[in-house]
Amino acid sequence: PTVDNVMGMLRPLFCTEQLNYASEQGSGGSIFATVAIDPGFRDIYRRLAATDSPWDWFHNDNIRVPDDGSPAVHQVPIRGWADVTFQNSLVSGRVVSAEQALRARALDWTNPAYSSFRCNLWNEAYERYQSSPPDFGGATRVLNAAGPVFEDIMRLGEHQLGFGDEFLSLVDASPEALSRLETAISEGTIESASCETDGFCLVDLQSFGDLLQTHFATIDNVEGARAELTSMRDRRICHLSAEVATEQLRFMEAIESGEVITRFMNAPALPAIDCE
Repeated sequence: PTVDNVMGMLRPLFCTEQLNYASEQGSGGSIFATVAIDPGFRDIYRRLAATDSPWDWFHNDNIRVPDDGSPAVHQVPIRGWADVTFQNSLVSGRVVSAEQALRARALDWTNPAYSSFRCNLWNEAYERYQSSPPDFGGATRVLNAAGPVFEDIMRLGEHQLGFGDEFLSLVDASPEALSRLETAISEGTIESASCETDGFCLVDLQSFGDLLQTHFATIDNVEGARAELTSMRDRRICHLSAEVATEQLRFMEAIESGEVITRFMNAPALPAIDCE
């Protein structure tokens, strides 16, 4: 295996390779739940024997949107099905475990379509490997090399993001929250952290499912849901419409270094959003 082989396999767990878009159905009233919940979570939970779960986000395909007289929401960027399908193939092929996929996607999980924090973990690891390649432990196949490399990607500064039987739920990936997170890990106080007040906490399968349910319930059939979905859509469109330097992109060999281009050049016709 090579660095590019292994890192290319793992990238869709952390970064966005493809986007889909969701709109309120018909004249309004419902929208795919994947606008709020990573569509890969349901498959992961099924693999981890949670098929009898009580959560609405697990069983319901749609979020109900009360009609408040405002325009229906259209073109909300969501995580692409190509990425989800590839993630499932990684788990099915035992390139990574379902638990590892869950740990990656639980980072900045309120931003399922794309997360600068999550993708930067991959970017930083890839940059490290240019001067200091990872130890594949004698593995002769990508299948065997990917697991250890995944664990090395899951690093915040000098701290590994592995916590035994629990895993990290990162709700807030702001610089301030990440600074608090690093402090909590280094001082050994992360066990007492609260997702509600600190923006991060340690969870197990049940408690993380409960967090997803709480998030789902703040939008599903709730007054003001359309305004929240509109705000969510606008933030995401502004992100994907932003111009970035080519060194921030994955495929840049054929592009002049330093050129500034649109992040997702194949985006469809999207609503006009004021991103200033």
